[in-house]
Amino acid sequence: MLHRVQRTVPDRDFFMHTYRRNDKKAEQKKGKGGLGGLLGRKKKPKFNLIKAREQIKSFHNAFLANVERGASGKKNLNGGDSMSISEMNAFRHKIRDAAEVEDADVNYLAMDGVIKYIDLKNSAVMAGKQHLLLESLRKVGAALIEDGGLSMFHTTWFLSMYKEYLARYKMFAKEELAQAQMGNDKEAKLVAQRLTRKQFEIPQYLQLVDEKVLEVKMINHYSKDILVKMSRHGQQGCTKADIKQIFLEKFKDGSTASTPKGKVNDSAIIMAYALFFARIPMMDQLVENIRNAIPSVNTEATLYKQKIVIAQKISLLEVARALHQSDSSENFTKKLNLLAHSVFKYCVKVIEENQLDRIELKSDIFIHPILKQGVIAITYKNIFRRNQDSYLKLLESSKKLLEAVKPCASSGHQAIRKMAGHADVYTKNIDTIIRQIKTESSAGYGEADFGATHQNY
Repeated sequence: MLHRVQRTVPDRDFFMHTYRRNDKKAEQKKGKGGLGGLLGRKKKPKFNLIKAREQIKSFHNAFLANVERGASGKKNLNGGDSMSISEMNAFRHKIRDAAEVEDADVNYLAMDGVIKYIDLKNSAVMAGKQHLLLESLRKVGAALIEDGGLSMFHTTWFLSMYKEYLARYKMFAKEELAQAQMGNDKEAKLVAQRLTRKQFEIPQYLQLVDEKVLEVKMINHYSKDILVKMSRHGQQGCTKADIKQIFLEKFKDGSTASTPKGKVNDSAIIMAYALFFARIPMMDQLVENIRNAIPSVNTEATLYKQKIVIAQKISLLEVARALHQSDSSENFTKKLNLLAHSVFKYCVKVIEENQLDRIELKSDIFIHPILKQGVIAITYKNIFRRNQDSYLKLLESSKKLLEAVKPCASSGHQAIRKMAGHADVYTKNIDTIIRQIKTESSAGYGEADFGATHQNY
């Protein structure tokens, strides 16, 4: 029971868990019965995958239409193409047959997952809905991780599934977890302990992909861009080799020229993918794949890779802070403090290794680590201030690093001037915190007066 529930948690180990189908039909379909079993394996499907992905819109529109249509109905109220019922059934069976072939391509499995998800959203049947949603999520997630599966098609459907799955996610009764922890089975106790913590992680997972989050906004923006839709990012998908070539072209002959009007900014889209999926624990492998595919040809390319690492570390810190609600022990508080310090120190390391406090900050990627260390120093105030002396030193260090951005206030680039303005705001916030801590210290305030560790400043 505990292991079955553990396999439903969309954490960093999600794809490492073993999935088993309980329905007998799934076992019977695999090389058993009928001519398929006598004549050997099913033939590999032959159809245009990109065209099939485009047909998903027509399949989806069939549910969105608000008018009755017959077998020849082709339009919905929005004027988009729509399938008739017979066409929907034929399309559904074509994709399902392709997905059920032994060693089926993950792209066919993902297509099947998308269709089942659309069916699921438009079904009144509630039984087994969460399990089917989990299977659809797993299939599309696996396709994204597969080389060549990184596309807006997979990403946008994954986001819809992921948010709905998290919103519907329910852990079983706390009493059962408590009972397992009190039992004699050591493995059961360990699993139950982990699952108890997961109850506080899941809401945080959902917050990390809130529609107001910049990384989510960027994905939604690119998914609606007609140029992106017509590019390889739309339906086709990018391979690791594509990502490498994109960044090699970007830095060819040391060029950092802006993308010409009417052209797709490929590197910006790849970074949008990476920073978005860095906020989703179960897609950790995909983020690593993207980061490793970016060639370290110069300082700027290295900074892009390090920006991804910073995003990963901050997401991990956010989840850990949420866990503090379930474990406010002194031991966990110390671990949380160490984790926050490690994220801050990594930003400082990036700054020092690339000498960002000594060189001309030519673009936003050079300024990003400097601003981010300031954001961390401010945002995680209630974690850091458990040790006032070390926090004051951290704040002074952060403030000094932010000074490197001041000259950018006179830059000819509007985006860089804006970032210089952010640095000025962060510096003022840090000054305020320093004064506050010194005032509280002289007034005799103790740790209990600082507010909950898991709360934002």
